[in-house]
Amino acid sequence: MKISLPISIIAILFLIATASADVHISNKYYSEGTTVNNNVFLHDVDYINSVRIMPGNILTMAGEGSNSTGCNDGSFYDNSRTDSCFGNILSNLAISAQKLSYAKSISGSPGYPEVSYGYALGTGIETAGFSNKVMMAQESLLSYHNNYSANYDVKPDSATLTGYGSRFSFEDKNSSFLYNINVAHGGKWADTQAYLIATKKKESNVTPVIYDWNVSVNGDESHAKSHFDMAFIAGDRTVDAMIRGLDSNGLEPTVPVNGVPWHVDPIPDGSAPVGQTLHDLIILLHQGISNSGYIDWTL
Repeated sequence: MKISLPISIIAILFLIATASADVHISNKYYSEGTTVNNNVFLHDVDYINSVRIMPGNILTMAGEGSNSTGCNDGSFYDNSRTDSCFGNILSNLAISAQKLSYAKSISGSPGYPEVSYGYALGTGIETAGFSNKVMMAQESLLSYHNNYSANYDVKPDSATLTGYGSRFSFEDKNSSFLYNINVAHGGKWADTQAYLIATKKKESNVTPVIYDWNVSVNGDESHAKSHFDMAFIAGDRTVDAMIRGLDSNGLEPTVPVNGVPWHVDPIPDGSAPVGQTLHDLIILLHQGISNSGYIDWTL
């Protein structure tokens, strides 16, 4: 569907799709000063999209999707290109997961574009990224029995990304994640990779493993920064984990700093305080009573 309307016309368009099979939606929207090309591929995902084109060079677009009713697994790929006299923005997001949701917003009012995506998943695979005239960022995640949510906001000359992942549950399940974030700015780049594997070796009567990780990226014309941290308490599982970095100058930081991954055995039976709750352990996790570390980059 291609839309090109005089600026004196107000257009409000809605699209609702229930994708129990493969569905491809391709749209192009134009308001004086801003053009948006958006492609969406859906499988077992319910999706709604709305567009408003109004006088004053105002174009706003919003969309959201989640697993179709009765479906345990869904997937989608969403990419957009936003062009204006202020610069171009490329953005993409793909998720295949048992539990997923996402929302997007693209606007040019008046003519100065802004692109925002928010998303969440449980067990599954995710990739997301964006670029503008000053920087680029690309993340990927392989998640097993975790929860992860993130959002990014991009303008022609600045961008931010924040993400938070965790495993806070009494469920008797192994879990793991593998995460990567790459950022480039001004001819320089930095990459951060992290993983954690929590595996049950024997029956024990202690609090389950808990952990979380955080990621943040921000940048403008002068610089870009990237941050990743994680913390965990082994609980009833053996935990193997590591954070590793690499940048365009050849720096290769690691956490632990000796380059040897964490290998932490389960808490011995009876060592956890009587009456200790999951909430108590989360508090301890954020107070630093855990294995933890981070890598920061400034470009």
